[in-house]
Amino acid sequence: VPMKVQVAIVGGLGGRVDHMMANFSVLCRFEKLCTFLLSDECLVTMIPAGVSLVHPDLMLEGPICGLVPIAGPAKVTTRGLKWNLDDQMLSFGELVSTSNEIRESEVYIKTDQKIMWTTSLQRLTPQADS
Repeated sequence: VPMKVQVAIVGGLGGRVDHMMANFSVLCRFEKLCTFLLSDECLVTMIPAGVSLVHPDLMLEGPICGLVPIAGPAKVTTRGLKWNLDDQMLSFGELVSTSNEIRESEVYIKTDQKIMWTTSLQRLTPQADS
């Protein structure tokens, strides 16, 4: 049975915006490698066109999530979120699904175009006081 390759890129979300956009481009290009960008605050990955079931680790991820049409306009349907989408067209300059919330242990996503999925991450250790 072939294993699906998983790649985690740590630190690929902070700093310069042009560098973050280049990293998003890598996600789009290598979506079959199951690539994740990680920072202290969030996780980002690509969801391929079609139907996907996302099983967030609710001890680590969420509740905030978003779906970003990074590869172009996408018609999206979701279940398992606070504000589900029903064949909603997402597009830059129009609607981008940000600041949504994970409400179930399984999130159903149907899209006609690959789309970026992002979730907030829970802090595992308390932040030191400044």
